[in-house]
Amino acid sequence: MKFASSFLPSKACAWVLWACAWATAFGLNAPCAFADNGVNHYGEVMQAMNSGKLSQAQALADAYISSNPRDPQMRVLKAEVLSLQGQTVEAISLLETLRAEYPELPEPYNNLAALYAKQGAYDKARAALEMAIKANPRYLTAIENLGDVYAKLASEQYAQALALNPASLSLPVKMDRLSQVFENASNAAVSIDGTNPPDLANEPVVKALQAWAKAWSLRDMPAYLASYAPDFQPAKQQAFDQWRTERYQRITSRKRIQVGLKDLRIQYPTDHTAVATFLETYQADGLSLTHQKVMELKRIDNRWLIVRESADE
Repeated sequence: MKFASSFLPSKACAWVLWACAWATAFGLNAPCAFADNGVNHYGEVMQAMNSGKLSQAQALADAYISSNPRDPQMRVLKAEVLSLQGQTVEAISLLETLRAEYPELPEPYNNLAALYAKQGAYDKARAALEMAIKANPRYLTAIENLGDVYAKLASEQYAQALALNPASLSLPVKMDRLSQVFENASNAAVSIDGTNPPDLANEPVVKALQAWAKAWSLRDMPAYLASYAPDFQPAKQQAFDQWRTERYQRITSRKRIQVGLKDLRIQYPTDHTAVATFLETYQADGLSLTHQKVMELKRIDNRWLIVRESADE
């Protein structure tokens, strides 16, 4: 299930102005000047989280919350940090408090559902997602997550029915179809063309690119953004916050994405830098595109992260 790292962008402003937009929309006690002061704090926490520096991310979030205890955005970010650190109970407690204080916001419900589902509490996850959709009927992440929960609940019911009727011929077929749905989702298409050297698939850079493409295919924004280095430079001198907002809106608006990598070639200018060239295939909601892509990566704390990317239009 998908975890919402940030709140849905407002029509009136970009994600980086979230606090002002939501304060205006929901009458929260937060002036617009608060958003300007808080933008860098959100970005710092996201950057630390996406770089895998979870202790730093939590420390930054705690420091900000100590001065702004009712800020919902930072508390949602902290809940995700806690979840990534394996502190599921603490994350749930934080989100449940946030849900009680701001029942009009859908993101806490969605993220609670993701954590409930992680614990196998699918009935609680379903109820939370229904509340998220009630708060925002166009919340695509929650709508898709609810479909996943219904599928999990159906799988459990089929298993119970099969235990009562082992001779059933239809139940195993239904269970197999459901398992294929989740298997296909978890193994989102990330292909490497067979013309590459046979040992290339074991290269750490290739694995990093596969993880990037898989996160994109699954519309898993935390994992997708975590593929980029803290000093990533978007094309055409675009500001990083603007690039991140546009990517969030573009990727999460799609119902289905499939990304493939072909003709992959890698060069290593130095021991800690790499240049990957490949043919990127992209399919989404009936759209099919192919680009020749160049990516520059560098090794940071034993992880290969993207610092630049360019594509032939």
